[in-house]
Amino acid sequence: MSQQENTKPVNTNLKPNNKAITKKSYKGWLIFIGVIILLCGSIFLNKTTKNWFYLTYYYVVKFDHFNYGDKVYIEKNYFSTYKDATAIGFYRLIRPLKDKEIDTILFMSDSKKDSLKHLNKSLENYAINCKVFIDKDSLGKYKTTCVGTYIDHKLLNIKGFDENRKEIIGRVHFYSVKPDKKVLYIDPSPHFYNDEFPRNYTWASDTLYLIPFDLSNKP
Repeated sequence: MSQQENTKPVNTNLKPNNKAITKKSYKGWLIFIGVIILLCGSIFLNKTTKNWFYLTYYYVVKFDHFNYGDKVYIEKNYFSTYKDATAIGFYRLIRPLKDKEIDTILFMSDSKKDSLKHLNKSLENYAINCKVFIDKDSLGKYKTTCVGTYIDHKLLNIKGFDENRKEIIGRVHFYSVKPDKKVLYIDPSPHFYNDEFPRNYTWASDTLYLIPFDLSNKP
């Protein structure tokens, strides 16, 4: 019998094993998705870790430290370094309005109030410049660099811009300080907050904050 006679014809109508193919494809997709998740997680963790080290480094190495009730002084070279500066501004924390506060807004439709409530749930507290300042002339008048007493240290959100000028919120060190009233200047303008204070926000507290870069624990 010839080789050709012993060869069985090939069945070209065989159906593929769909279960096997589906199982392999499913496994491949799981591996692919897992790798993507790990890569994204790695990027996120690296960014978070980098920010944490950056903030910790500045707090430990760059800033003077205080205990509650310590005198807080302006860094002695501040006004000689920033020759055009006539004051140093305090910050205050603002927060999104709560639902019951939105309900009290006049001349706003119920649908807009509902939209505002939904929006505010995704927003965060952050610090803005307030109209309270340490006045350079008053420091000179009283021959002092003391601006108040230390309360505590906080990491607060603050708005800024990235390299593409897109508005972002970042974390910044602040020291809360009870100011010495005799060296304060309060801006009298009723329009001071027009550009910075969103309508759907309100003050979170009366606490005043300064950036530690400008402060010293020595006269």
